Order: sequence, then structure tokens, then C-alpha cells
Amino acid sequence: MQNLRQGAFEMGLTFWQIPVILVLLIPAGFTFISDSSSPITYAIEILWIMGMPIIAIALAGAFKSRNVRLSDFSGHIDETVIFQIASIARWDVVNALERVVNSILSSAPRNLRSWLINIVIEENSEARSYLEKKYAGNERIRITVVPREYRTKKGALAKSRANQYAIENLRAQGLVSKNIWIYHLDDDTSIGPESVAAVAEHIMRYGDRYYLAQGILSFPHFLTRNFITKYADSMRPTDDLTRFYFFTNVLKMPLIGLHGENMLVRSDIEESVGWDNGNRAIADDSFFALNFAYLYPGRSAFMPAITYGSSPATVRDMLKQRKRWFLNVSNLSFYGGIPVKYRAFMIYSIIFWMGMVVQNIVPVLMILHMMGIIDMAVINPEVLFLWAFTLSFWIWFYISGLRINREVSGVYRENIIDYAILVFLYIFVISPLEIIGGILGFIGFLRNERSFEVISKPI
Repeated sequence: MQNLRQGAFEMGLTFWQIPVILVLLIPAGFTFISDSSSPITYAIEILWIMGMPIIAIALAGAFKSRNVRLSDFSGHIDETVIFQIASIARWDVVNALERVVNSILSSAPRNLRSWLINIVIEENSEARSYLEKKYAGNERIRITVVPREYRTKKGALAKSRANQYAIENLRAQGLVSKNIWIYHLDDDTSIGPESVAAVAEHIMRYGDRYYLAQGILSFPHFLTRNFITKYADSMRPTDDLTRFYFFTNVLKMPLIGLHGENMLVRSDIEESVGWDNGNRAIADDSFFALNFAYLYPGRSAFMPAITYGSSPATVRDMLKQRKRWFLNVSNLSFYGGIPVKYRAFMIYSIIFWMGMVVQNIVPVLMILHMMGIIDMAVINPEVLFLWAFTLSFWIWFYISGLRINREVSGVYRENIIDYAILVFLYIFVISPLEIIGGILGFIGFLRNERSFEVISKPI
């Protein structure tokens, strides 16, 4: 496997691409403009206007995070850090899990004097015996087995149930205190020395004020086998430096949610917030985020740590993943048991996601109109600039994340062809797939599905 790029480097986003794309799109819009209006133009105008708060928040977050650099902190700390990995431990995720564990073993000593790895698995996990034998002689690694009969008070499911058992188990072992921190990782999310440096730096310099910190997720291309999903996950690093940064670090309240990986939280705070989110399919990380914002407003922060994950191995897995996101966040938005004012932005985001069905079909309709297949003008003078600006923003959103994913893959030269491929795929492939994933999630929400489908992670 290729080596990940490591060491401090600039992560802040640049903005010059947005006006450049805008200048290119407006003349194209004039080609399709119509003086008449129709129900679809009115619907599109409403939905584009509805999306402006998300764009404004993202741009504000990008501006605030423009000088972010990965941590090069070189000190050591005495506080204990528990690297916690909740895994389904199927055979098709074991390779990725071992990659994560190896990355911790090689990176943790850089800044930590006291640390351990806590792998949380189910009693009936396929690879349980293999993992227990493999790591039996390593005093730094613990395998926490969630008993089959274990139930939380509210009947939490899947990863929420596992995380709740894990924190209760740590309490029983005397490993919950203000001097013990838990760094959550997924079973495909490896780290580097700069990740540990950021964890140690946060605990030493900011831990007394901010009990929780979130970093950046990246997706090196050599950890991804699928051509389309590689480009589809370009938006994720940008999301961390825009929307997530705004809520977690500017407002100090993670009202947009959190990732279940690259998340650092003080153990006693995690215990008080808890993971027991009820017996619906509810996003464990976002539930924790909103509950944390409710109980500890103003106590979250961003940390300049980056992790290295793998994108879905197939388009089918990508659709499963997006369906799960939409279903779980929808259940949290409407049944989360948290005051509505803390769920309001989640509810808005869900409505906006469904509205993307109309927004993202516009470029396709324009191409069909240009080819003479349909005779339907979808842009009038009232919405021309709004359309061009919105599309410019989302193209910028994706190409900014692509740059980060290319850099962590060791590819530093700009490649206009790569960006052109991304723009084409975004308009004609990725956006429709994201919409389909959302629709599948919405259907699952209406059906009250309670399954938690974990996708394969072969690398």
C-alpha cells in the first residue's frame, strides 16, 4: 500500500475558484434563458433560495478555517488517551481494521505517554476469535466484547448500543475521569503522527475549556477501488472545513452533527452525554453531537487532525451508505428526544436534501433542451445569477475536497483534467446518486426501518 502524506501542511480552502466558475456559467445560462416562467422555474427558485443559508454558513466556515494547518505539536502529555474503534468485525472489514490498529501503534508514542486501543466488537462477530488471538499478547490493545444479551435503558441499536456498553465497561474498569480522553475512530479510519499531535495539543492547551474536538476526514485515492465513489467523497473534507467547522468551532455547538471518527471527547463528559438514543435507527454520532450541544453549550472545538478513510467499494455500497445517513438523521431530527431548537438545523438539512432532487436536475434539463430533445426553458432572468452562483459553489465544494484527497494521496500537482472529470461526474452521476440515496433513506424512514447496514471495507 502507498504511504500516506504526513507532516504539517496547509489545509485551508481558497475562494478564487468560485468567481471563475461563475463567470463561465453565466454566459452558458443566457443560452437557455427564457422570458417566460413555469411551475418548475418557481419551484427551482424557491429551492435555490432555501439552500442559501447552507451556502452562507459553509462560506463563513471556510473563511474562518482558511489558515488551518495540520498540527506539528512535538510535546508529550501525561493524560491517558483511549483509541476506541467500534467494529462489526466481519471478515470483509478486518483488513481495514488492522490498518487502523497498525497506524495507532506506530503513531501514538509520538506524543502520548499513556494510551491504549479499545476495539469494541459484538459477541457473535465473525472475526472475534481471530482478533482475540492476534492481539492477545499486546498490552496496549483490549478487545471489549458486547454481550449478546446486553440492553440499554432505551433499547439502543447497533453502534450506539456498542458505544454505550463500552463507556459503561470503561467506568467499571476505573477508566473514566477528567484525565482520560477517548479518541473515536472507525474501523477503516487510520491515523498518522499529525493526528496524534493534534490530539495531544488539544488536550494540553484547550482541554480545560473544550471537552470535545473534531478533525478532518480525508479519503486517499489508493484506499478506494471504485472510480465514481472516489470522486463522490471529494465533498467530505470540504464539509469538515466549512459547515462542520462553523458549528463545532465558531459557534462551539455541533448542531450539524459530528463524525463518529476523528472525534476526541473527555471520558467523563462522554459518560454524562451517553449513546443511548432509543430503538430507532438513529445516527449515533449526530445524536451525541446534539445531546452534547444541549448539555455543554460552547464547549466544542476543531482540532487540526486528519484521518485517512476508504470510500465505498462499489456504487451499490455508496447508495447503502447514503441511505443509512438519510434514514438515521431523519429519525434523529423527528424522534431524537432532544429539544426542537437543537434539532432545527437537522430538520432543515433533511428538507434541503430532498429539495436537491429539483435543484440538481436543472443542468440535465439544460443539456436535453440544447440537444432539442425537450422544449422546456428552466431558467428565467430572475434565477439566472442564483442558479450560476449555487452551481459554482457546489462545484467549488467538490474540487476543494478533491485537492485535499489528492494531496493526502501524495499527488501535489494540479490536474485540470481530474477537475473536469469531477465536474462532469458531479452533474451527471454523483448528484443523481446522492438523490437516489436520499430517496431510499426517505422510503426507509416512512417504513420505520430499524436495520443498520454496514458496508464492506476491503482495504
